[in-house]
Amino acid sequence: MFELIFFASFAVFFSFMCSLFEAALYSVPIGHIESLAKTGSVSGRLLKKFRENVDVPIAGILSLNTIAHTGGAALAGAAAAEVLG
Repeated sequence: MFELIFFASFAVFFSFMCSLFEAALYSVPIGHIESLAKTGSVSGRLLKKFRENVDVPIAGILSLNTIAHTGGAALAGAAAAEVLG
């Protein structure tokens, strides 16, 4: 039963984190990113790089989300079959 709860929680946690990263990437205004980059902030430079070609980080986030869902569903399904028969 522990494995079933663990794998289901694993899938939900990674889905939550991917949604959080995606929302954070899209929600920061360009003006704020520019001001951070001008001050020499590492986060500003990194966000500016991500937003210049936003398709690349979004593709990575969504790929990780898909892998987490598929793996979590497969592992939780196997654990459920073992526990519930």
